[in-house]
Amino acid sequence: MKKTGNDLIAAVLEDGEQVSGSIERIVNECETDSAMVLSGIGMLRNAEIGYWNGREYEIAKFQLPHELVSMSGSVADMDGKKSVHLHVALGGEDHRGIAGHLISAEVNNIIELTMKIFPAGSFGRKFSEKTKLNMLYFR
Repeated sequence: MKKTGNDLIAAVLEDGEQVSGSIERIVNECETDSAMVLSGIGMLRNAEIGYWNGREYEIAKFQLPHELVSMSGSVADMDGKKSVHLHVALGGEDHRGIAGHLISAEVNNIIELTMKIFPAGSFGRKFSEKTKLNMLYFR
């Protein structure tokens, strides 16, 4: 991980790492609970991608490796724990795209990641009865 003076992080996630867990580890190392994932490229395998149908996530599983074309999201405190929220766009060997909410995935080979770190307590997340989702808010 490389940290610059303006709280930008450049990190490399290695083969076999769990994506959300690795992002949480980076945020812990930066001693915060608030961050934005600005970009991520590389490859994923064993990916579970969700589509919110208004009531629940419809989950599709992709065991074979896919190119990680784009990844972005946020990290926020939710009830004293870090909540990682990521969206991805993937490409398969047929050059067709897959996109949605990242439920889980492993790094296949490598992921290059950039993040913006914010002071602890900047963001929170709480459940919304209206949307039935855990919503980001600013403190």
